[in-house]
Amino acid sequence: MSTYKNLMTVCCAAVLALGLAACGSSSDDDDQTGMMQPATCPDGQVGTPPNCTTPPPPGPTPEEIAATTKAAKTKLDAIVAEAALTTDSGLGGTGAAASGEGSYSVSVERDRDATTVTVTRNGATMATNKKFMATDLGDGLSMHTLDGEMGVQEIAMVMTDIKAPRAVEFAKWDNNNDATDALPQALDVRADGVTVDTANPADSRDVSGAALVSTTEADAAVLKLIMVGAFAAPGDGSSSVTHTFQPAADDADTTTPGAQPRAAAMVGGTYNGAMGTYTCATGNGGANCSATVNAKGELTGLSDGWIFTPADGATSDQPDYDFLRYGFWLKKTTKDGVTEYNEIALFHGHVGMTDSSGTITGSASYEGSAVGVYVHNVNSEGGGSVESRTAGHFTADATLKAYFTQPTSPNDNIPPNKLNTITGTINNFDLSGGEAQDWSVALTGDVNATFGIDNGTANGGGTAGALSGQFYGAANELPGAATGEFNANFSNGSVAGAFGVNKK
Repeated sequence: MSTYKNLMTVCCAAVLALGLAACGSSSDDDDQTGMMQPATCPDGQVGTPPNCTTPPPPGPTPEEIAATTKAAKTKLDAIVAEAALTTDSGLGGTGAAASGEGSYSVSVERDRDATTVTVTRNGATMATNKKFMATDLGDGLSMHTLDGEMGVQEIAMVMTDIKAPRAVEFAKWDNNNDATDALPQALDVRADGVTVDTANPADSRDVSGAALVSTTEADAAVLKLIMVGAFAAPGDGSSSVTHTFQPAADDADTTTPGAQPRAAAMVGGTYNGAMGTYTCATGNGGANCSATVNAKGELTGLSDGWIFTPADGATSDQPDYDFLRYGFWLKKTTKDGVTEYNEIALFHGHVGMTDSSGTITGSASYEGSAVGVYVHNVNSEGGGSVESRTAGHFTADATLKAYFTQPTSPNDNIPPNKLNTITGTINNFDLSGGEAQDWSVALTGDVNATFGIDNGTANGGGTAGALSGQFYGAANELPGAATGEFNANFSNGSVAGAFGVNKK
């Protein structure tokens, strides 16, 4: 080794010992200016590659925790006040009937595509009623809000168990006996438009299996059900057009039983979703049949004389007319960033059902869901005090087992101590704030003479809460459904909610 290299080795050793910059030779291979910098984690991550992680978002400040806890305490007070009411205030709370606020109503409509839930405050002194703004949360749950003055806001959560429409044979479609709805679809019309009595053998042999399309009972409702390609919108920019169809001459054999008059003009289309044919009946006194359509292609008028003959196997979608609805209403005030919950009220009921009555024997199991409000506590170590609170709304699963009077069959014997009682649970709570909990509520109660739930309790492990409800169904039969409301307390929170269940 040369003397020069020996000196460089000694020099570099000394420099490294002092923690100074590294030594190098004068050759290009020893040039350190291109040394790679150490790798770093991407922006927003921490650690050392390849072990980079995203840090959790910053938690709420002490001031935010204090504000949330204070607001949640007012919601707890509202839950306690609701539980103490001896008369059910229902939707709108205790002030619903007061002058200036009026009554509250919930309407639920179901068509082929969706369910529409509307909450309205029918003000006694207001110029017009006020409708809540609706948001569909899915799975039958909707939220409705109404903003008032001075930071006041009302919120209603409504749960329904409406089933999707189901296809039924055209002639079996039911209008729920509502004259303001679409007409019944009885196939009791001859080809000449004459309605016959299908229960009469002499008449039934004349029926062609068609339905008379009449617009005298509920024009708008019927016209919405008719879709015909030949009834086209005007193509010349006009606001409307009337299509005319001329019937053929009536040259049928009128003396032979069962003989059919010759049909006239025929066009294909649908009635209430069912495929079929529209015919201008020859029994229309020789008059033309007509259909008036506006510029949007909407049918606005239809003459007499039209009959509809469904195609083989044609079906219409049958809406679900009988369903449960339940939920809660609350009022809160926000001023200068501070929120206070003023009142909470629960409501429950049904559409298209009747309260159970008569003599009911046997037992039945029920299942469904619940919706309500909650307050969640974060307790100090050892549970001696509440460090903070959060609040929101929840959904949960609901089950009931109901025992009615003793059946005559010994195979269905009910233990005497269970006669006219119910048990059940509210569990699988899903809190809107995502708080971790293991809540479960045990339900017990008595079934009274009108098939309501009396002396009900809801036990979540803390102070026992109350339970009330009602069964629905045909007289003298096991109820098909029930709704009710409850409040319960846990070691780390409280809830108030309403439920709906159907017989399994």
